[in-house]
Amino acid sequence: DKSLEFNLKAFDIRTSLNDLNGLKISNKNIAELYAIKKEHRLAIEYYENVVGLLDPDIDRDLRGEILPNLGEQYLLFRQFDKATPMLIEGLQYNRRIDNKKGIFKSLNNLANLNMQQRNTRLAESQLNEAFQISNEVEDNIELLKHYDLRKNLDSTKGDYRGAFRWQGEYFDLKAKIAQENTISQPIEEPDQTDPVIEQPVQISKATEEENAKKLQQLWYAIYGLGALLLGLIVYLTMVLIKRKDINSQMEYLQHKNRQYKLQNDDILEQT
Repeated sequence: DKSLEFNLKAFDIRTSLNDLNGLKISNKNIAELYAIKKEHRLAIEYYENVVGLLDPDIDRDLRGEILPNLGEQYLLFRQFDKATPMLIEGLQYNRRIDNKKGIFKSLNNLANLNMQQRNTRLAESQLNEAFQISNEVEDNIELLKHYDLRKNLDSTKGDYRGAFRWQGEYFDLKAKIAQENTISQPIEEPDQTDPVIEQPVQISKATEEENAKKLQQLWYAIYGLGALLLGLIVYLTMVLIKRKDINSQMEYLQHKNRQYKLQNDDILEQT
């Protein structure tokens, strides 16, 4: 909240000064902070502001970063008609400038979009391409999203062994992130000409580790309950099959008894 307050003040001052370059950075920072706070409508508003200010020939790197972010925000509201062109343009743009980080993020978001639209084959192809360049990208947060998407994809395909493996990768990386001393919220680099210097908000290491452990325990509990439920279903199925066999045997014996009775009646009648 404090970082957001500083960036909003900087935005007001830069607006009054008509500082175009500064407004690009302020809009980007505010959008990222609103996204972290899960106020996604406001994040979309400020991301759209950035796109409107960018010069495609000059601000190539920033445009390659913003387009996938804006597409991701639209995707959270299942606005596929708006998310799709942003993500496709973001992927094409980042390919042209060879921005690996932008390509990785665009492929992740496109795979997420296609999974939501049940295009699992295309989603798998995009995730495979993203994984090939993941070692060239230093972005653990986006890599964490990638592992989560692969887990969901394998679960959808019924490959539970693969899903469990990706879940393990997810928790290992989450624990690694939690071991870092601090995680800074996105702010711009201080500049001597800036009227306001934005300060980072820091999250303590102990809090991150505790949250990661709680989340891991929750996932283990969910999978344990799932395994218990599966065992119960198998047991009940076996009981029903066995009961059906017993009923079939009883019907067979009753049929035989009726035949013997008829035979006895015939013998008695002849006698």
